Amino acid sequence: AQEFYLFCFFCLGFFVFRTQAVRRLLLCGSCFLPGFGTPDSFGKHKGIETPSSCSWCSIEQLRSDFAHRRYEQVLEGWAKLEKYSGEALTLVVSALLALGRPEDIGLFVAKAAANLPHLRATLHETIACIAAAPASQVPRPHIAAALRDIFENARDKLDGRAVEALLVAFAQHDDEQRVGVLLRS
Repeated sequence: AQEFYLFCFFCLGFFVFRTQAVRRLLLCGSCFLPGFGTPDSFGKHKGIETPSSCSWCSIEQLRSDFAHRRYEQVLEGWAKLEKYSGEALTLVVSALLALGRPEDIGLFVAKAAANLPHLRATLHETIACIAAAPASQVPRPHIAAALRDIFENARDKLDGRAVEALLVAFAQHDDEQRVGVLLRS
């Protein structure tokens, strides 16, 4: 009988602590503990540095950070987004490109598409944004490297429109080998 109760409480706890409301409370609840709410100690817990605010990040904040060229903050904001959208994905990918990290884009896009399936429908916009990045701000080899990385790491996550956008992008960057592979598949 005791094992049955333990099993029931385990299941109840498992389901309760997996809900979004409880996660937000647990992630931000420590900010309201006595001694941690003062402005000078806000965000510091026993010598461990935590995010400076418990609030979730909005798409408007990502846009603002990107417009002011605070690309690292755009990347950090992705983890704290209230709602993940195609526009947010495009902003983060553009920030990675602006930071000169095109080799990280394919894996990031693949993981985002795998964990957030609703973003798959907007991947064509992200690919088009990469291909249309201004040459004055992003070197052409970085754009080509980002497209190749998406091809290598996220090709299986792309829908028809995204494959078409990738095909057009490769054609614009004279990558005949990958255009041929995409046309055959």
